Parts: sequence; C-alpha cells; structure tokens
Amino acid sequence: MTKKIGRIILIVVMIMLVIGLSLVTMSASPLYRTNQWVDTNAMFSMGRALASGMVPYRDIVEQRGPLMFGLFAIASFISKTSFIGVFVIEVINALIVYFFASKIAAFYFDNKNVASVLGLLGPGVMVGTHAFELGGAPEEFAFPVIMGFIYLAFLWQRHNKQLRPWLYLIAGFGLFYVFWVKYAMIGALIIFFLYVGFGLLADRNWRGLFMAVGLSLIGFLVPSAVMLGVFYQHHALQSLIDVYFKMNMMAYGENQNGIISQLVNSLGLFAEPINQHWLITAITAVGLVLTKIGRQRSMLFMMFFGTVAMLVLTHFVREYYVLLLMPFFVVALFQLFAWLINWQKELLRPVMLLVMIGIFVIPFYGNSYIKTATPRDAHQPFLARHGQPTDQSVQERFAADMHKKSKHPSILMVNSLDSGFFLAANTHPVTRYFHLMNMTYDEFPEMYNSFSDTMTHRRVQYVVVFVPGNQPLAIDMRNTLNGVHPYNKAPLVKNYRLIDTGYQLLAGKPKNWALFELK
Repeated sequence: MTKKIGRIILIVVMIMLVIGLSLVTMSASPLYRTNQWVDTNAMFSMGRALASGMVPYRDIVEQRGPLMFGLFAIASFISKTSFIGVFVIEVINALIVYFFASKIAAFYFDNKNVASVLGLLGPGVMVGTHAFELGGAPEEFAFPVIMGFIYLAFLWQRHNKQLRPWLYLIAGFGLFYVFWVKYAMIGALIIFFLYVGFGLLADRNWRGLFMAVGLSLIGFLVPSAVMLGVFYQHHALQSLIDVYFKMNMMAYGENQNGIISQLVNSLGLFAEPINQHWLITAITAVGLVLTKIGRQRSMLFMMFFGTVAMLVLTHFVREYYVLLLMPFFVVALFQLFAWLINWQKELLRPVMLLVMIGIFVIPFYGNSYIKTATPRDAHQPFLARHGQPTDQSVQERFAADMHKKSKHPSILMVNSLDSGFFLAANTHPVTRYFHLMNMTYDEFPEMYNSFSDTMTHRRVQYVVVFVPGNQPLAIDMRNTLNGVHPYNKAPLVKNYRLIDTGYQLLAGKPKNWALFELK
C-alpha cells in the first residue's frame, strides 16, 4: 500500500512539473500577455470563425487541415478573448507526450519510478528547441502521435510482431488525426504501417496482416468519412479538396527545373532539418544505433528518415517542421541515459535530478523564441507610435480605435499574416481571405483579387497594413503603400483613410503598422 501511495504521489508530482513547464515555455500561458506568433494567431482566428458558424475553406481560407481548426475552435469555447483555451489544449497535448514518453522509457528502465521521471524528457524536448517557437504549430500537436507510434513499434517488436486488435484501431485513428491536421506530417506513421505490413507478409501471417490492415483502415476511414460527410452536407467538400490538397501541393515551392536540378534541390532540402539541429541529429543517430531492444533500430531509423522524406515533398523546410524529428531524439536520450546508468549505477539519482531541473533550464537556452514572449506583469514592454515605452501593444491601441465605432469590427490584413489584431479587437474574420498567406500574386492571384474586391465593395470596416522598416517610422500614405501589392493599392486609397500607426517588436522582430478606416 505504501508503495502504491508513493507511486501515485510521484505521478502527481510529474504531472505538476509538466504543467509548470508548460506555464513558463508556452506563450499562450497565463504568465504571458499573448502568443505573438502569426501562425498561432491565424489558427485561433480560424477557430473562432469556425465556432461562430463559418465553414472552413468555403467561407474562410487557410492552408492547414480541418482538425487543426477544430482544436482551436474548442479553445475558443474556453475563451474567445485570450489564448487560455489554447494553453489548456497545449497542456493536455504535453501530458499525452509525457504519457507515451514514460511508456517508452519503461522499455529501457525496469524501475517504473525511474521511467516516470525520465518521461519528463518527452515534453522537455518538445518545448526545448527553436523548432517549438512560441507554441501552437501543427507539429506540436502531431508530437504525441509520433511518440505513440514509436511506442507501438516497441510493443510490436516486443510481442513478436503482434498487437492487440484495438491498438490497430487506435493507430488508424492516429493517422486520421495527423492527416487532417497537416498531411505532410504523416511520414513516420506511413513507415510504421508499411514496416508492420511487410513484416507480417514476410512471416506469412495472413490473419495478422488482414487484421492489421482492416482495423487500421477502419480507424482511419470511418472518422474521415464522417468528417467529409459534414463538409459535403455544408456544400464545402470541393472547397476542402481545392484548398487543403490542390493549393497546398501546387501553389508554391514547385521546382520547375530539370531532373538533375530537382535531385540536387531535394538533397539540399533533405539535409536542411539535419543541418538546423546537427548536434541533436548526431545524438539521435548515436542513440538509435545503440538501441538493442528487439529490432527497433531499423524501424526507428526508417521512421526518422520517412519523416524527413515527407518534409522534402513539401518543397521547403521551415524551422518548426523539424519538431517532427524530436520524438526520435527523446528515444535516443533514453538509450544514452540507460547506457550511462548501466555503466555507473550510482549515476541514477544525479541523472533523474538533472532531467527534472534541465527541462526547465534548457528551453531558455535552446529556444530563444521564449525570450521574446512578454510577461504579463512587464512594465511598459511595448513601444508607442514614436518609439517611447508604453503598456499598450499596437494591437490593443488599434482595437481601441476600432471599438470607438464598432464593438466587433470587420478587419482585413491586406499584406501580412494575422498578427493578433483580430484577437485584440475581439472579432473574427468575415471575408474568405482575411490575411496574406505566404504566396505571391503569380502563385495565387485569387487571394490578391479577393482583397481588391473586398476593399472595392467596402466589405470590411478596417484594413491593417504592415509597413516595411526595422525602426519606428514617421508613417504616411506614401511609405504605407510601399508594402502593399500594386493590385491592391488603388481600392485601398479610394475607399479607406489612414487613422493610426504603430511600431512593435513582434516575436522579437521589429514591425511598423498602419490602420485604415472606411471613408
């Protein structure tokens, strides 16, 4: 009984440490003013629009998957005016990462308590590098699923290439979840299914093969069919296909050169995530090579490189994409710590203490984005119009301007990604294209033409313009228009007037802004 109570206390303490880690490393945390990352703000605007009744892709467009919008819609039901709901979902996500990390650690350490402590490496690694940025990326929400598939890989090998039937259903559902959050993240999952399938085929285990394929397909196809049925019911199925698949695959990043150029470009992209975190990659490689549990080594290597290969197919690699590789780093750390402890038994307690302290220290070294988050009680952390310190962010000041005439103003971000102006004004997008996604006019003219149409027909009350410049500027109409696409300048000038300007560091980067009001 005493051991059981001690075990419960340990688990509670570990959960509290994960929550504490989330509080200090995620900028959606109540300890910080806001999450300044444009991607997270865009997803939250999409989530709030979805919660208000707008249908993704049909009524409002963003490139991520429908389940990503669904997560942020759930967050908006907790709070529509802050990131508290997003933080709650991120904490749950981190706790699931901890759960699977502890399960994987148990393959390396016979003592359950040791595995529970070292399981902290899961969420610690997730938030501990530049790849996490400020939190809220699709890769963050795929992290626990990849950890779960690594755990299934260990189970499958441990139990002589067998899994319980319900685990195949769960695996299929995991594929459904990641595919409809962002399908470019499914590399490791596809390798897992192929490895299991070919393994069962090689053993001529027809019953096991049919069970694995059938139940996995049910886990993926049934919820997918339900979701697609909802889009069909709302006359949005074709819009989903056009945006989520066609636009994401064809709109940008294509290599128009010959085979040799494309091969060289692909090799460069393949090396990019490794180059961004070469030390972590080296440690991961060493840890996976040392893995001696069953035959995990080849399977884990294939899942790792399958993830990288899937990233290459997107034609570019952004910094936060590399977060998908960090679950394998967690496994490598387990192997290295196990080797270290087996070599010197007396190192067990120091290693456990190092992990508990390190998860709170290393993120502030490994992830410089955390330093750009603004603590809630910071004194005058922002800059006013002419560069003097102030307690009011430019988003809050623009919101105050807009609220003088409208409680829930309609806004268009004509030349930048959503930078928190919708959230500050307590409103959500009302136009199909509400901010400038990362595509040029040649790549996606429909978006730019939509901006012009929105302003020409005066469909929004306010237009927010990003003004290029690394220092506070004396912003006037001339330099404001420098950052606006030529196709959008005329309807902006004709129908809107400049009423306010501002300067601010956004995620550590200087930004100038201008607010236009309907004439």
